[in-house]
Parts: sequence; structure tokens; C-alpha cells
Amino acid sequence: MDRPVILIVDLDWDSRVIFRAALEWRGYSVLDAGEPLQAIELARKHAPDLIIGDFPMHGVGKDPLTEAILRDEVQPARTRVVTVTARPSEPDRYPGREAADLVLMKPLEPRRILLEVERLVGHPLRA
Repeated sequence: MDRPVILIVDLDWDSRVIFRAALEWRGYSVLDAGEPLQAIELARKHAPDLIIGDFPMHGVGKDPLTEAILRDEVQPARTRVVTVTARPSEPDRYPGREAADLVLMKPLEPRRILLEVERLVGHPLRA
């Protein structure tokens, strides 16, 4: 069984490092990007099972990654999307909601990310 591939996309380096460490510890294959165009390139090349990101990445409105996700340009049908944000808005009204299967608000414990990732794509160490 191949390990699920998770792509973490966040301008915040600390968030990427924390989420990456937790996910790799659980056995996932992890990629990360600090900006939308890099994330689009990685998603097209590696077809991740899940994209975790802070969408939109640059202020209000849609960024290139959100637009590419909505147009199905960077993900196969099986790819799930989780938006993780610190923006103080209602999760159901958050601007990146339309591109996501789930919206989570920061601060967020790595344990919560692990639970949601396992729920969405399964655990890599179980057959």
C-alpha cells in the first residue's frame, strides 16, 4: 500500500513545520509549499491525496491556488481539501470554504489535524 500524500500550503513557516512533523510521524508522505504557485506545481506533479492550506493565501478573495482547485486543475477527483485559517470569520462564510471539504480554525493542535487527515484519507500504517 502506498502512503497517502499530503500537501501542506501555508505562508506561515511554523505551521508548515509543525503539521509536517506530526503527519510524517504518523507515516504520511508530506510535501509543503509557502506560496500558491509552488503549491500548484507540487499538486500537479504529485497528485496529493489531501491538500491542507490557508486559503486564500493572500488577503481577501481567491488566490491562484484556490482558483486552480475550484477549476480541478491541480487535483484528481479523489483529492480532499482542508482549509486551516486564523482569520476571524465564521467557518461557513470563510472565503476559501468553496474549495474545501473542511474548514478548521487556528490555533489548532496537531492532534486535531491528524484526526481529520485520518478521517479523510485513512491511516497510512493500516492495511
